[in-house]
Amino acid sequence: MRLADRRGDGALTAILPGWITARLLVGGALALSRFLAGELHPTVTAAAVRAHQGLLAWDASWYARIAAHGYAPLPDESIRFFPLVPILSRGLADVTPLDARGALVVVANASALVLGLLLYRLVRLETGDGALARRSVWLVALAPPAYVFVMGYTEATASALAVAMFLALRTRRWGWAALAGALAGLARPVGVLLVVPAAIEATRGWRAVRPRQRFPRVIAVVAPAAGAGAYLGWVQLRFGD
Repeated sequence: MRLADRRGDGALTAILPGWITARLLVGGALALSRFLAGELHPTVTAAAVRAHQGLLAWDASWYARIAAHGYAPLPDESIRFFPLVPILSRGLADVTPLDARGALVVVANASALVLGLLLYRLVRLETGDGALARRSVWLVALAPPAYVFVMGYTEATASALAVAMFLALRTRRWGWAALAGALAGLARPVGVLLVVPAAIEATRGWRAVRPRQRFPRVIAVVAPAAGAGAYLGWVQLRFGD
């Protein structure tokens, strides 16, 4: 039976094949890299260490440590990693048997699933073309840089929030747009760039709405900067820089 969400648009059916395929490809690449590092080159090298770190290699290791221990015990370099994903991972670890590392991977992959659902909805809204929406979610799942959506990185969460904000802006749900924008600002530094599309959408029909109806639009515009600013303000208070 064809899977469908409550709106009957088949979004889940459309995104699951690409989402699953991406994880099979990344898992296969990880298994191959471990084989090559361990069997063909048994000497411990930086590449071998990264291979065995798997989905928590590179920046993901920073997010995992922040989720587990907070910023205080870590080098000052850690503060360049914005806090939303570590907070979500720590919260998930606190209410499940997962540790912070496992929770981080779950948050990233769940965010990638949400990203696909929201992107499908957005493309359908803008174009009315279901085939284009399906191609779009395949591309976002399998584009070469999309391997980070499988790892313990912030890209999947930040991208899902960006698409959520676009969807809210285009449907004039200013409160939801503000929430998504603020969280995007807490997820990655580039989240502040969402101020630009928010300002464009907020000015559409500006003169036609009453003054009190303009306030939610203004809030949606400043929300991404406010989210990033809240973290930077905390860093200034906590670390003096």
